[in-house]
Amino acid sequence: MRWAFWKKAPAELPASAAPWPSDSHVAVERLAHMYNSLPAPAPFGSWQAAGTRVGTDIEPVVELCVHAYQLATWFRQFADVHGGVAAGLARDAFIALIQDTQDPQDSKLAASTDIMLRAIDGAYVDFNDTSATTGPIGAWDSDRLTPFEAHLAEALLERFPQQLPADQSALQALRADLARCLAHGQAAAQRVWEPMLAAMGPFNAASYSSWRWSTEPGARERHLQRRRNNLLFALERRRVTASDLYCARVADKLDMDEIRFGMRRLFSEVLRMEVPEQWHPYLDGLRAELDDLYDRLQEVGGNVELEKLYRSCRAGLMAVWRVRLGEDTSTLDHAESVLRKYQDSRCGFAYQLTSADKPIPREEVACSLLSEPTEDIARLVASLGPSSDEMALLRRQALRSVMLALEEGYTLPEYREKLEALGVSM
Repeated sequence: MRWAFWKKAPAELPASAAPWPSDSHVAVERLAHMYNSLPAPAPFGSWQAAGTRVGTDIEPVVELCVHAYQLATWFRQFADVHGGVAAGLARDAFIALIQDTQDPQDSKLAASTDIMLRAIDGAYVDFNDTSATTGPIGAWDSDRLTPFEAHLAEALLERFPQQLPADQSALQALRADLARCLAHGQAAAQRVWEPMLAAMGPFNAASYSSWRWSTEPGARERHLQRRRNNLLFALERRRVTASDLYCARVADKLDMDEIRFGMRRLFSEVLRMEVPEQWHPYLDGLRAELDDLYDRLQEVGGNVELEKLYRSCRAGLMAVWRVRLGEDTSTLDHAESVLRKYQDSRCGFAYQLTSADKPIPREEVACSLLSEPTEDIARLVASLGPSSDEMALLRRQALRSVMLALEEGYTLPEYREKLEALGVSM
């Protein structure tokens, strides 16, 4: 992709003698001010390592990469103290602050910075998963590069294909220089970030006024999404605060961490697969535990990574089962077909509706269902049965929610289609 670069708008620097703020949101505001200022204050003014040669054509790329790494260090250290959920809220607030401008160039800066931070997150995961062992690729003074900085330099440069030199030796030299600059920039950042973060008091979600919804929200966060500014809900339920979101995300994370632990444990067991002589109860027990974990995963909101792990683990388990059965696997194949149809027929809402956690309060089931896509409403009707008593109650409640909103003069998108999917004709 082609990247657009920019010049940051001049801004008044904070007084160097000003104490670091104790409130985390005020600290994020200070961080955004520092990042978006010219001339750039420490540590952003120190991005190029001594002895490196960065051409003017590639300089914006290297500077952006180093600044993003410096920011990522701040948020990772923030997470070490306050937790990953709090760090996510802080990072969203930071992106919103540097985007909150009339200058379209600053809007590009916010988008590009967000992309780079996500790229660094991915590089951390990839580096840890592959147990990278690349040695130091260079040194200056007494500083030594780490394998991660070499890995990160390569990962970040992949995002700028049109800015990279075609010559392989020049490209390798650029990677080495970027790795040195990353190490230099991080060392400079540490000297500033440590006192800044040390001055911060306990995390207070109430001081945050803006956020972004998760790309894969848990069940509790998903219900906050449904409620927020939704005219189908009672007036007092339409307001959602950062504190509400923080509590929901913490609870969702606890659920997801428990499922992730269970999935990885079962995956390890399937990999080593020591099948006893009485193999059927053993394999059937693993299958039942794995399917229960899958259902639980859907109840708490779903996760693409864990769903892939489930399918991989289950495929390995069924392969062993078929070997034990021999030539006649028709009964097992039929059972697997029934299971797939059942899973395909259920949407996330159906799982959350029947969850023991009750992320959707009973009195808000109808208005929550009307907030879902029309195709999911149809899947829920099919899974519950269009003639069931539960569906009859849902139809009455959904129609009442819609009529109350219409009577108040509100416009409800696609309400006729959604009611029809429920079996209500108007």
